[in-house]
Amino acid sequence: MTLYEQLRNEEHDPVVFVNKDGVITHINTSFSKTYHWPSTELVGLPLVSIIPDNLQDAHNMGFSKFLLNGKPTLLGTPLDLEIRMGNGESVLAQHLIVSLENNGEQMLAAKITLRHE
Repeated sequence: MTLYEQLRNEEHDPVVFVNKDGVITHINTSFSKTYHWPSTELVGLPLVSIIPDNLQDAHNMGFSKFLLNGKPTLLGTPLDLEIRMGNGESVLAQHLIVSLENNGEQMLAAKITLRHE
């Protein structure tokens, strides 16, 4: 089973998939339940929809840099960052981002685990 398939089948940890254009292509049921985002509302929106306003510039710069040179700087490293929930609140979550390929298309996926302070 490929990493893509493993993450698509993940049932416990919240997972989000993003294409190279920064558009959310899939979220799993755990993501929907944890962060209160129905997939019907979130899939097709830009990734910045789940990124708090104060982190969007840093995200856009890092994402663009990765796409230009293909060199990961934060991939595979657990990061404690805020995420915007469906109700507009921001909460701290641990992000583990990976680069993967499916049917020749490069994409990113992240397990985003809610942190309890």
